[in-house]
Amino acid sequence: MKKILPLALVALLTAGTASADSIYINVGHDYDSGDNAQSVNTTSTGWFDALQFTYDSETVFSDADNNGFFTAGDTFSSTAGMGLAQTFAALNGSVTTNLNGGFFPGENGFGDVNEGWAITFGITNLTGQVISTGPNPTDLSLQYNSGTLSMYFYEYEGILAPNADISGDLVHVLDMNIFGGAPDGDSTNFAGNITTFGADTVNGVAAGNVFNIAYGNGVKTFAEASVLDGGLRFGMSNDTQGSLFGAYADGVGSTQKVNGQHEGSVAFEVPEPTSLAILGLGLLGFAGTRRRKA
Repeated sequence: MKKILPLALVALLTAGTASADSIYINVGHDYDSGDNAQSVNTTSTGWFDALQFTYDSETVFSDADNNGFFTAGDTFSSTAGMGLAQTFAALNGSVTTNLNGGFFPGENGFGDVNEGWAITFGITNLTGQVISTGPNPTDLSLQYNSGTLSMYFYEYEGILAPNADISGDLVHVLDMNIFGGAPDGDSTNFAGNITTFGADTVNGVAAGNVFNIAYGNGVKTFAEASVLDGGLRFGMSNDTQGSLFGAYADGVGSTQKVNGQHEGSVAFEVPEPTSLAILGLGLLGFAGTRRRKA
């Protein structure tokens, strides 16, 4: 099964990101009237294809096989972004930095620290295992099992002290359920779906209606898209900046905490029924191949 699972994840990730749908964000307020000509309306950004982001993480590796250092089969658990802390410094370290794609979309105050807003997020309960080591045994290739990525809206009030608590100003927009992740060269890809939305509003806009996605010849809110037959999927690709891991375990059964900085992007898609059928056939093909080799 170890030889088949990465292939299945690759198929799943490919299906989720190959034809990502355009989206826009409705924040319920006109932060920048100069963007109106390019916006969907005066309270929204223009259309774009993906969110570019940066974030900080903390990962605890465990020497599960008790051999005194980290090798394939050892496990880890990660927390990132606002899951680590909900301070102004944490926001600056874990935030959406750009709206990628489209034709220079209007941003309606996005990223303006003086009178605009930001999209930030936290990752919790992200678990997985080491699948291989590189020429240097501290260069680990990781496979992810599951986790939750919670996305928040934040309205800037100017530049605050780094340790300022902003938890009361974060509006919980949605949760992304990560159901798999695997390495792809120098980056890691996650795949998952969106089914949960916050109970609060962003300037009067229900959390499930903040993000909107192109669907056929029209538009669906994320809340509407999440209950369609294909559901609402996301694909996330991110790179680790610098060395992922710099130390061996200190003895049998030990753990090691590692801090990382990452950058990448996330795109969204409402899969067509035919895409889901092809994905299902592909997974069946993987299973058939495994049975023939058994």
